[in-house]
Amino acid sequence: MSDSFSLLSQITPHQRCSFYAQVIKTWYSDKNFTLYVTDYTENELFFPMSPYTSSSRWRGPFGRFSIRCILWDEHDFYCRNYIKEGDYVVMKNVRTKIDHLGYLECILHGDSAKRYNMSIEKVDSEEPELNEIKSRKRLYVQN
Repeated sequence: MSDSFSLLSQITPHQRCSFYAQVIKTWYSDKNFTLYVTDYTENELFFPMSPYTSSSRWRGPFGRFSIRCILWDEHDFYCRNYIKEGDYVVMKNVRTKIDHLGYLECILHGDSAKRYNMSIEKVDSEEPELNEIKSRKRLYVQN
């Protein structure tokens, strides 16, 4: 991966970051679109997902491997129409913060000056940048 991209295990609150990830779960409301993503690296600031604390639709990964990303504006519209569970994405210039429960989350607002400049894009699953994620996923599944 490029030096300008972070692993999810490396992100901290109050920063801007860019990363590749796999979409684990999607959720939307009238106001925004939420993705849960992973790159199969663990971060102690992530919510600890388990079969007992998460919805029955959650299929993993369990533990502190997934982060919630709340998307607004054009990112919301794009994801509602083009992103589904299992897809790989690249997210750029994402803001990180601590949520009301004390866990790390990502926020992606639009930019009115660059209305259609996407900060999230679907990535073809054969892209070489995804090889490390796929390798970590295989190790996670084996264990």
